[in-house]
Amino acid sequence: MELFNRTLGLATDLVMAPLRGLSPSISLLVLSAALGLLLLLLFRLTSNQAAIGSLRRRMAAHLLEFRLFQHSLGIQWSSLSRMLLANLIYLKVAARPLLLMLVPLGLVLIQLNQWYGYHPLKPDETAVVALKLAGEGLDLSRVRLETGDGLELVGRPLRIPHAGEVNWSIRPQRQGTHRLTFLFEDRQVQKAIVTSSQGLARVSAVTPARDFWDVLQHPAEPPLPPDSFAERISVDYPARRIDLLGWETHWVVFLLIVSTLTALAFKRLLRVQI
Repeated sequence: MELFNRTLGLATDLVMAPLRGLSPSISLLVLSAALGLLLLLLFRLTSNQAAIGSLRRRMAAHLLEFRLFQHSLGIQWSSLSRMLLANLIYLKVAARPLLLMLVPLGLVLIQLNQWYGYHPLKPDETAVVALKLAGEGLDLSRVRLETGDGLELVGRPLRIPHAGEVNWSIRPQRQGTHRLTFLFEDRQVQKAIVTSSQGLARVSAVTPARDFWDVLQHPAEPPLPPDSFAERISVDYPARRIDLLGWETHWVVFLLIVSTLTALAFKRLLRVQI
């Protein structure tokens, strides 16, 4: 899984490299349009275009019949039932390519979330870092955090015994990627902290344990070692909102709207039956 995540991450970094100078809204607009075209072509390659075209024509014919014979209730019921049947068949034919697209689309969304899900911290912006201990009965007072140059600890750690968790407030002092080092007895684990005033940067909000789904959802950093004293490390980076014509929304909503509109706009040009 680590090699898989690393490979996808490198591919995503290559795609994002020419877009990093753009604003988040513009770069996501470009990516969403490209993704819409890619999914449209994938749908064309994996679907039965002849069957979809035939079913669409049948549904249009039954709808026309329903409108023309408004004086005959029997004909209307017959055309309506046949239209609904054709629609069910259409959904069955279209389901296979749509299901095939879910897996690659999900992987793309996971990777893009590292870029668009959160803002990197800005210099002098405070954030909370949480470390959850693995197992029970470990002494929380023996967990220490070292920040090194470029990061400052703010106040004292907050220990939550019933949750097995220790929280620290940190404040970056300059831009760059910094390392937090967590110490427990003679063992240590690390986590990266990204500080940037630029619009886009790859951010890892969670360093996961070696659970398959946890690692899949948080691919930016390697998982914690199996013998680690830490089960999970998280940083409360500020969530990013994308501006859509004056309306701030989640980046996934923005991507789905733009990619769908792009696919609908180009379906005739690319001769794709949807």
